Amino acid sequence: MTRVAWFTTVILVGVGITLPAQNPPVFEVASVKQNPSGESRWTFNLGAPRPPGLPATAPQLGPPGTVTITNAPLRFIIEQAYSLPLQLGRFMLVGGSEKILSMQFDIRAKPPEGAPQSQMLPMLQTLLADRFKLRTHRETRQVPIYAIVVARQGRLGPEIRESRHDCDALRAAGAKPTDADKPVDSKGRDLCWRNIDFGAAQGVRYAGPLAMLATRGAQPYVDRPVVDATGLTGNYEWQLTFTMRDTPDSTVPSIYTAFQEQLGLKLEPRTGPFEVFVIDSVEMPTPD
Repeated sequence: MTRVAWFTTVILVGVGITLPAQNPPVFEVASVKQNPSGESRWTFNLGAPRPPGLPATAPQLGPPGTVTITNAPLRFIIEQAYSLPLQLGRFMLVGGSEKILSMQFDIRAKPPEGAPQSQMLPMLQTLLADRFKLRTHRETRQVPIYAIVVARQGRLGPEIRESRHDCDALRAAGAKPTDADKPVDSKGRDLCWRNIDFGAAQGVRYAGPLAMLATRGAQPYVDRPVVDATGLTGNYEWQLTFTMRDTPDSTVPSIYTAFQEQLGLKLEPRTGPFEVFVIDSVEMPTPD
């Protein structure tokens, strides 16, 4: 068997040192096919075991240790492979052929025996580079954003208050909505696990640093990135109720009005720096 090694040269001060380049992690075998079904539902599993208690009617995620992606748009696969922040991928990912990025694909891949879970995303990145000829880079651009600011200094609204809870930290520590000591707000309502749908209205209730208000309370519902510019530190708990329907006779305010009336904050339009993930090239893969 012929082995070919690639090397890269690193020059230190006064000394030339030749070090072997590290090979990117790769799947042992992988299959990539376009899914022409046109269905909107997709599954994405990076080899994790099937969660306990998952309903029998839920779609199969594939055997543990096997990457199983079904009917997922390429745009979503790229966002996941590079861990683009939740709700920001639609703003961060720029460039590339929209026709290809919107196409849906099935991917089945088997990692090498004993490969740790932490290598799944790097292996998926390598697969995208090999099969889709994906080439990317990051850069910072000046883009339209919303900055959350205090509407009237020293005075917040009736639906926000300081809190000892941090819902993201609790989730990371393994807290569950069924825990007997789960956090509740000042009115005894479930604080960390419930977004409320009132039909015409949308409700968001959560707790933590106000950066979470940007990502969870505003980002999913507006048309540009949102940053916290309040200058307020510590944890807060809030409930925000608004409508996504643009009807003049609605008794429920828009998200922009709700921020000011309920929280005493404003979504202020600005231009600011924002890191984007640029697709330099992407191609259709050869099916196998």
